[in-house]
Amino acid sequence: MNKATEIVVSAVAGAFASEVLKLAIGEAKLVFAFGYVSKELASTMEDLLPIVTEVESMQDVGELKTLKDTIDKARVVVEECKSVKKWEIHLKHYYTRRILKRCNGLPLLIEVLGVPLKGKPLYYWKGQVESWSEKETNLDGVLKLLQPSFTALEPHLKECFMDMGSFLEDQKIRASVIIDIWVELYGKSPTSSSLAYMKYLDDLASQNLLKLIPLGRKEHEDGFYNELLVTQHDVLRELAIHQSKQEAVLERKRHSLVIQGDNYPDDLLLSQRESVRFLSISTDDLFSSSWEEMDSFQFPKVEALLLNISSSNYALPGFIATMKKLKVVIIINHGPDPAKLTNLSCLNSLPNLKRIRLEKVEITFLDILQLQLGRLKKLSLVMCSFGEVFYDTDETDASKALPSLQEIDIDYCYDLDELPYWISEAVSWEKLSITNCHKLSILPEAIGNLSKLELLRLCSCISLSELPETTARLNNLQFLDISDCLGLRKLPLEIGRLDKLKKISMNKCWKCELPDSVRNLENLEVKCDEETEMVLWKGLEEKMINLNVQVEETEHNLNLLRLL
Repeated sequence: MNKATEIVVSAVAGAFASEVLKLAIGEAKLVFAFGYVSKELASTMEDLLPIVTEVESMQDVGELKTLKDTIDKARVVVEECKSVKKWEIHLKHYYTRRILKRCNGLPLLIEVLGVPLKGKPLYYWKGQVESWSEKETNLDGVLKLLQPSFTALEPHLKECFMDMGSFLEDQKIRASVIIDIWVELYGKSPTSSSLAYMKYLDDLASQNLLKLIPLGRKEHEDGFYNELLVTQHDVLRELAIHQSKQEAVLERKRHSLVIQGDNYPDDLLLSQRESVRFLSISTDDLFSSSWEEMDSFQFPKVEALLLNISSSNYALPGFIATMKKLKVVIIINHGPDPAKLTNLSCLNSLPNLKRIRLEKVEITFLDILQLQLGRLKKLSLVMCSFGEVFYDTDETDASKALPSLQEIDIDYCYDLDELPYWISEAVSWEKLSITNCHKLSILPEAIGNLSKLELLRLCSCISLSELPETTARLNNLQFLDISDCLGLRKLPLEIGRLDKLKKISMNKCWKCELPDSVRNLENLEVKCDEETEMVLWKGLEEKMINLNVQVEETEHNLNLLRLL
């Protein structure tokens, strides 16, 4: 290169470099001044860095010598601004504002839409925002906004989410209700654990598609979920219903009938009935239990039936008898007083019925015994009224009437003061749970006959003063829960004979006397409050093999008021 050419190149390079460096410094000043940068500017800053580096390597050439200070300054500011991640943070703030605006400030939409975006790259945020139509402001638009949250679910969670649309609007559902249904609808083996389906609820809650509200202890041990409420926003329920209706008519697995007074909805097409597996029927307090218009209906594939009732007298529909695949029946009364149930005999002919749950109904133990349900595994009675308890069961052998019954759950049954004798005859039982029955004062001596019993839960039975001595014959008992039995004064003298007993929960039982034989229990885990630990168990730690006492903090939970 001759001298003249070198001078020309130097001048051109100096002029170009000067403009580039001024641009770099100017853009950098904008970044520092406003703390915000566009994606285009971020790319520009990234492109400027190698140019500045190249200019810096040429700063000894002609005109570039005079730009040394500018080059140094440009190098520093571009280095400080080169990280694209910084730009993404600002852009995410920009898209966050767009998302908040699109959600119209609705906390539900913000919660649900925010979960899929968490941890996602910038292009995902941009694509989400650009996919929305500014004209969509009605329910259809909201459902479209929520659609990605449903689409992202795994197939089994999609099914479970759609099931939520079968419950009433604003209904507060005990988790045990939902789990009973899912165990029978989706359980692949007779021994399917409720823990797996509790995880499904947790998974949906983690996506903000429903809410879990604990009523009592945070831990839900051994499949006991009566103290956990499930609620769902109305819009999410609409999404569940909407998604269910996207299925082809011949393949729809859910159907909800709403009957106001005696005004029935339009007749279902036969094709719609053929595929239904989960049927819910809701009636109001004016319903007369006249089922003539539906007597000819058949639902051959229904496996789960949910009846929401509100009237004081309710006759079960006769067409239930045709549901030969029915596995679980849930009857929930939303009226102020227990409802009198009639026509229970329609349940007799159901060969696959495994679970029955009755809430706030009037029924006798003899009614249950006379159902003769050979495959029934679990019976749940919540807020039920039993009236007079009949003990003469000579005509009906409980072990033959309910030969497969493994679990009974009695909760908040306020007029229950004593259990019928036949309960001790159902020797197939593995779990007996009687909770919040404040008048229950005594258990039958024959309870010791339940040789297969693994769990005995007696929480909050405040009038219960003692356990029968025969309790010490429950050789398979693994878990005894007597928490909040405030009137309990002693345990069976020979409780130490229960070799398989590994866990006792006895919160607020410090007035209960422990027999000497308790020292024979090995590898025992005790859960209790601090006072019970100090009074009863503190002195036994060195006298028992592997005693593990866990002190639980007292919880003051007002969520129970949500049931009112």
